[in-house]
Amino acid sequence: MRTLPIGLLALLAAAAVGYFAARHFSEPPAAAPEEAPRQAPVAPVASPGRGMVEGEVENPRPKSGVAIRWIEKNNAARELLGQGRIAEAVALFEECHAAEPGSDVFRRNLAEALARLATKVKDEEGDLEAGIDQLRRATGLAPEREDLVRLLARWEKELELEADHRLEGGAYFDISFDVGRRDLLHNSEDVRDVLEEAYALLRGWFGVDPVIDYKRPPFKVVLYDRQDFDSLTGLGDWAGGVFDGVIRVSVEDLATERDRLRRILTHELVHAFVREVGGRDVPGWLNEGLAQLLEEEPPRVEKRVELARRRLRGAELFSLERLQDSLATWSDSEEIARAYAQSLAFVDFLEKNFGAGELRKLLEGCKAGEDVDATFRERNGHGLDVYLGDLQRELGE
Repeated sequence: MRTLPIGLLALLAAAAVGYFAARHFSEPPAAAPEEAPRQAPVAPVASPGRGMVEGEVENPRPKSGVAIRWIEKNNAARELLGQGRIAEAVALFEECHAAEPGSDVFRRNLAEALARLATKVKDEEGDLEAGIDQLRRATGLAPEREDLVRLLARWEKELELEADHRLEGGAYFDISFDVGRRDLLHNSEDVRDVLEEAYALLRGWFGVDPVIDYKRPPFKVVLYDRQDFDSLTGLGDWAGGVFDGVIRVSVEDLATERDRLRRILTHELVHAFVREVGGRDVPGWLNEGLAQLLEEEPPRVEKRVELARRRLRGAELFSLERLQDSLATWSDSEEIARAYAQSLAFVDFLEKNFGAGELRKLLEGCKAGEDVDATFRERNGHGLDVYLGDLQRELGE
């Protein structure tokens, strides 16, 4: 095989995760977008009511009326939060808010820290109910944070839909589905076989085994019927799957959807690998391009690449900056289809000209917090835009 502020957390635009929906140009698209998480700055205390400060942090101003000890404790909590020591940061922010309940900065910072703790508990510990409890505290403190309010509503819906689910654990995958689905109850091992086969192939391409090398828990995979999938994601009939930290897939009849399901599961698993190897800030075009490139065997992928290039002929390519984030807010269906096609065509172009190893280096750079264009320029002497121009010229021939 060849190969949806930190406050948004894991909001579904479905991202990451993958960022774009998998549009397959000769058939209905199979996968949905994952919104790229965005980090909201946690503010130092400058003066009460100033709000969150983006960019360079200002020095605290004791004359603001907030005691210097709480300013210092607030900023110590910010440091802990930046180090990923979220529970410790929450404890300090709690002290600040209790001491200065009238400080909007302390209130918002505590809400932000609680939201991050909620996501950590849900994603890393797999405890949805505990995550919801923390997120409820966060939204209670900062009801103006519409992103957190929407996230809470989605998590509560997720808890409701999965109340009757059975969870079958495994070394690499925990598979969840409604116990009333007899087609899944009697054939869930077929789904696991598909996932484990795809995992082995992707492990070879990415050169890493996330579960073993990163000591992470098994990936959670949830199978829904179409109605429940649409209810949870709001993505519509065109979407068949999404990765938002969990692989979620719509399955109506396993017996008649095996080929489709194989492709969707592999596509979403690529997004999961990308997040593990590249972190949460992998550009959308790279994330989605890889997911499309690696979801099937080379002969089928080559056909998809040719279809993508055919769609792009005669059209001006989008800038990579425009394709940095999610397409969830785009409304023009023709532009969306071209964006998906461009993601596949450009990643394929880079692989053929620089090799798969170069794509992996870009992911590693993202994980280290480096700009993807700077990583590429340092290694190859030119920025990615130069090669995007080369692709544009190829398509014009």
